[in-house]
Amino acid sequence: GALAVEGIPEEDRDAVTSFAVSLGVSVGYLRERNPDAVRLFAVMGLLPGGALPPDLEAIWGPGWRPLMDALVGASLVERAARRSTEHFSTFPFITAYAGRLLTQEDLDAFSVRAVEHFARVGQVLYLTMRTADWAGASAVLGLEEANLWACLNPARPARPAPGCPPRT
Repeated sequence: GALAVEGIPEEDRDAVTSFAVSLGVSVGYLRERNPDAVRLFAVMGLLPGGALPPDLEAIWGPGWRPLMDALVGASLVERAARRSTEHFSTFPFITAYAGRLLTQEDLDAFSVRAVEHFARVGQVLYLTMRTADWAGASAVLGLEEANLWACLNPARPARPAPGCPPRT
């Protein structure tokens, strides 16, 4: 479903279906060998703009690096050099696929962590844009903008109000 493209010609649908099957096989293979890597892959579904190391540290916590290395090795995530750091990302349809792998518990927990983290990122960027390092902040904003917007999505879980029952 994440790979469905409306209006795709009938003769091209088999290729899309084959890709979806291939992606499922890759995830299944990795799930048998490294289930936490698949869990991190699912968390990447919350990050349409990809992730910088500080994002992963804040959202996943320590221990993300070997899991991300496994995802890069499995060609599920791409690693690119950006300025003086790394940036991990994938194509939008793969991000959508990854997000559908999140359990409800992980969706709730990691969404809250992402919102809290990107609120801090937004504050730092706002303050830095007013300094001599505005160009560096602008470059980071270019990488993080899609993630900041995703945190504003009303369909995304947020911290429940005190006394509210958990989502089912």
